[in-house]
Amino acid sequence: MVAKKKIATAIVANEQTTDSGVFGIYEISKIRISKTNRKHFDETKLAELAATVKAMGVLEPILIRPVTPTAEEPEEYEIVAGERRYRASIIAGLATIPAMCRNMSDEQAAEVQIIENLQREDPHPLEEALGYQNLMFKHGWTVEMLIEKLNRSKSYIYGRLKLCSLAAPLHGDFYAKKFDASTALLLARIPVPALQIRACKEILTPSFREEPLSVREAQRHITNRYTLKLADATFDIADSKLTEAPCCAKCPKRTGNQPEIFTDINPDVCTDPDCFADKTGAATENKVAKYLRNNLPVFRGEDFVQALNDARNGSGNYVIESTFITAFPHHHKNNKSKQAICAVLNKVQLGTPAAYALSDSNKFTPLYDVNHVQAALEKAGYCDNLLEAFDKNAATKYKDTYFPEEQKDSQRPAITIGAATLKATATDPYLERCRQEDLAKAKAEKELAFRIATYKRIRLNGFVNFTIESLRELAKLLLCTYAIPDDVLADLYPFGTDGSDAAVHTYIDLADKATVMNIMLDMLLGEAFSIGWNNPNQTLEYDALINIAKTEGIDVDQVRADLERPVDAIPIKRPTLSLKKKAEAA
Repeated sequence: MVAKKKIATAIVANEQTTDSGVFGIYEISKIRISKTNRKHFDETKLAELAATVKAMGVLEPILIRPVTPTAEEPEEYEIVAGERRYRASIIAGLATIPAMCRNMSDEQAAEVQIIENLQREDPHPLEEALGYQNLMFKHGWTVEMLIEKLNRSKSYIYGRLKLCSLAAPLHGDFYAKKFDASTALLLARIPVPALQIRACKEILTPSFREEPLSVREAQRHITNRYTLKLADATFDIADSKLTEAPCCAKCPKRTGNQPEIFTDINPDVCTDPDCFADKTGAATENKVAKYLRNNLPVFRGEDFVQALNDARNGSGNYVIESTFITAFPHHHKNNKSKQAICAVLNKVQLGTPAAYALSDSNKFTPLYDVNHVQAALEKAGYCDNLLEAFDKNAATKYKDTYFPEEQKDSQRPAITIGAATLKATATDPYLERCRQEDLAKAKAEKELAFRIATYKRIRLNGFVNFTIESLRELAKLLLCTYAIPDDVLADLYPFGTDGSDAAVHTYIDLADKATVMNIMLDMLLGEAFSIGWNNPNQTLEYDALINIAKTEGIDVDQVRADLERPVDAIPIKRPTLSLKKKAEAA
């Protein structure tokens, strides 16, 4: 039986109207693809289906619905279900396709598409998630409605919806099965798209085995790197003023604030490592500023390594809790075991930290004053006093000479050497010299600490912010090492080549800020003007002179060419024309 063509709608065979719609053979050119249906198709399987369709035809009708044609989309029908068969038919070269046409609303069509996708053997999790999202955003569905209609658990629905947060550039890798749904969910939990992309690149980059991370390794990497325990934070998680981000307790990136999504993760976990790092850095700088205000040095960068090594070895002004007792002078000879000071001294005995060492990971290590700890160890009996540490023969000699047996201990004046207090006569020259040396060393160390702390305060203000008075002091200091090249720059100075130190100081005291900075520049680069006939250029000052000139946009080759140009080559304006004009005027 030959089918008759239905005007403007479809070619209908055995047409019958039922509650389920109208079945017929429809022209493919009059059917459009749905924007809400799935977009990913396996090209290999699609080609296999096209071959089957070409040989046997479409065995199962697709489902379509009538739609209003527009200028952009003139088709009369839209696919609700069966787009894969529709695409295979086009590849097979068919002009028509069997279809069931039903009148359906946008919401009904979206619901059927999701259910149809779920009934397939291998629906892609992302397609499923986007379908749920479409029902919620466009048709007002709630999670409870999805649970009831689709017969799925609450955690399953929330897990699928979270996949919608997966960064768009990662969809292709997900569809290509470069990572599974569990890994995709871990990536989608990272709230910042750029961090998702970074994490995905890290797990897909070949490891030392020359292959990407396994699923278990990828999950461990994402968990360890991009889900940070708030209990380990070095900042106050309740502080809302550290950065522009809210405090951690109220932040939506805290797992405890999204329990439906993070069902298997501790509630006090941060999922935004960049924000976590920003807050850590802000808290660290606040703490550094506080320590500096209290005159407590903070060693960081290269100074951190040196300070910590000196503290471990007991070779500097500070020690750390793990410094061994054997690093201290005059420790007991029978104390062979390497005990750390923290094993024998409590917090009270250690005293308050005298400085801090700051690592690149923003961890502060307290440093304790070595003299204070030495005294505490002596008092606790782990170090001998100074007299017992002297050479036996020398000690016997000094004892016979300066400590007569008839003189009682109570009559001997106390002399403090380091952390030890000894009894001696005031005429003991050796012990007195030791005492004076220790006092001088202690004074020098305090003075050095004061100068370093003062300079660091100055450095924090910044050289560019110096006042004119500070620049003048700096220029005078440079005069102690450098000289103003007034012999070759006489035209730049009012005192010519006869400038004494007093004259230069007076000139600096009266100069403005720009002039003072130029004076310092003259002194620093002036050595470039001291050249010899046998080696005129090879000096550090010359290299600096040329590099600075080039950096400032000065064509040094042109400067040299101008100087080497003959005098006659310089055009001279002759007065003949002006004289002629004056004569004509007369």
